[in-house]
Amino acid sequence: MGKSKKNKTSEEGSNLEQLVHEALLRNGWVIPQTVEEVIRVQDEFPEKSEQLPNALKDPYTVLKRSTERAKSVSALSLPDQESQDVMARAARLGGEISSEIEERMKRDRQAAEEEDKANDRKDP
Repeated sequence: MGKSKKNKTSEEGSNLEQLVHEALLRNGWVIPQTVEEVIRVQDEFPEKSEQLPNALKDPYTVLKRSTERAKSVSALSLPDQESQDVMARAARLGGEISSEIEERMKRDRQAAEEEDKANDRKDP
């Protein structure tokens, strides 16, 4: 008797899951996953089948455009020197910076700026 009650609950849960899935599918909230689901959705919504614009029909053209856009990304400009100094000190919670560390920070910044300039000259 316990097994039949368990089986009944399992069947109800499975049935409920199927009903919810079909409702989501009908409303367009789930992508059809089987041939039968695709056919059923196409039959229910024939007016919604629209053609892609020509610009989107060829996937290679779409991919090519996305890679071309990636090449045209420009770097953000750095804040002025005074702002950089204030931000660097704020990052250290206003603590004292030894002269050795400050000198190393200046060298690191200068090296990074020279590297950026060299990279800018390489990129046309």
